[in-house]
Amino acid sequence: AYRGSGLDAHGVIFYVDSNAKAWVLGLEHVYDEKWHEGSQAGEIIDSITNYTSTYAAVSDTDGYTNTRLIRQAGTADVYPAAYAVDFANGWYLPAAGQVMHLMNNLTAVNRALTTVGAEPLHVSEGKVDNDRYYFWTSTVHSKANAWRVSNGELSIGIGSKSFRYEVLPVKTINVGNPNFTITTGQLLVNKDGTKGVVYYIDPDAQYGLMVALEDATNGVACAWEKTATDRSGANTGASTNYSTYFATAVMDGMKLTSYMDNTSGYARNKVVTQLNADWFVPSAAQLSLLYAAMPEVEEAILAAGGSAMLNAPYWSSTEYSKDNALVRNFNREIATANIYDNRAKTAANAHVRAIRRFGFGEVSRDDALTYQWDDAGRNSTTQYITVRPQEDTPIPCM
Repeated sequence: AYRGSGLDAHGVIFYVDSNAKAWVLGLEHVYDEKWHEGSQAGEIIDSITNYTSTYAAVSDTDGYTNTRLIRQAGTADVYPAAYAVDFANGWYLPAAGQVMHLMNNLTAVNRALTTVGAEPLHVSEGKVDNDRYYFWTSTVHSKANAWRVSNGELSIGIGSKSFRYEVLPVKTINVGNPNFTITTGQLLVNKDGTKGVVYYIDPDAQYGLMVALEDATNGVACAWEKTATDRSGANTGASTNYSTYFATAVMDGMKLTSYMDNTSGYARNKVVTQLNADWFVPSAAQLSLLYAAMPEVEEAILAAGGSAMLNAPYWSSTEYSKDNALVRNFNREIATANIYDNRAKTAANAHVRAIRRFGFGEVSRDDALTYQWDDAGRNSTTQYITVRPQEDTPIPCM
C-alpha cells in the first residue's frame, strides 16, 4: 500500500469526499467492547442527537463530534467504546454513515489491510447474532440503544448499549486535491442524453453505477412479471437467509433483467419505456448498495430535479424462487436491519428505480484505495490516484 516508501502504515483510506477530506480506518481494532457500561437502560446524553430511523442514521457522518460529546459525558468506565480509540491523536468512533461507506469498500479495504500486514475485517454470513459480526458506531438511537452495522449483510440496526461489539478507529485527514473526475453523488450525462447520479464506484475503478432520477413506475407499484416463471435458473432457493444474498450476490443486474418478462406494464418494460435498454432493474446486491449510499445520492437526485425514492419496497432483478423475487424496503422509518423481503412476482408489490453501468475511460489508481501520509510530517501526502482534470460541465459517460 505504500509503494516501498519506507514509512510505516497507520491506516487505510476508505472514502474521499469532493473536498479532498478522507476517512482512514486504523489498523488495530478493539474487539468485544460495550458502548455503555452499566445498566442496560443506558443514559441520555443531552448534547448528542438521537437518530430514530435507519435513513436518518446513515446521514450521520460526524463521528469525531459524536465521540467528543460521548467522552465529555463520562469516563472510560462509563463509555468504553468511545474511549477505546486514541482520540488525542485524532482517532474516533465512526458514525453510522461512515461505517456504511466502509462496508461499501470492504473488499478493497481488506486487501489493503492484508498488504500492510494488518488483520482484515471479519466477513460473516447468517442471521444469528452469534454467527455474524457487528461494528459499533457513535450514532445514538435512544437512551438504551446505539446504531451498529453488520458487515455480513451491508445492513444497519440498533443494539443495546450494553452489548459487546467491535470498535473500529477512524481518522479524518486532508489528502490534497486528487482531482476526481467522477465521485459518488455526481450527476452524469450519458451519450444518449439520459442522466443519472453516481452511487457506487467499483473498488478496482473498472466501472461505476448510476441511478435514474425518477422511478420507472411513476408512484404506482407494479408486478415483476405476468406469469410466474423461473427466469434466471439461478434463484436463491427456498432459504430465509436472503439478506446475506443482498450483500454477496452477483452484481450483474443487467443480465438478470434480460431474463425478466418484457411485457408492457411489468417491471422490466417500465424501465425500457422510461429510458432505454442500457438501463436495468438492479440486482439484489446493487439495490442494497443503493440503499447504503442514501441520503447523499438522494440529495443529488433532488438537486438535479429528480424525485426522492418512496418509503416503499423496490423490486430487484434477483429471483427468490419461481413465484417470488427479492425486494429492498426504502422506508426511512424502519429502525432495524430487517428491511429485506421477497414478494410474489405476479402482484403489484413494489416500485422500480432503474440503474445503469458506466465506464471510466483512462484512470490509473492504487489497487488498495489508499494514499500515503506521514503523521510526523503533519499529514503531508503523496497521491497514488491519477485522473483527468475536473470539468465544470456534466461528465459524458463511456
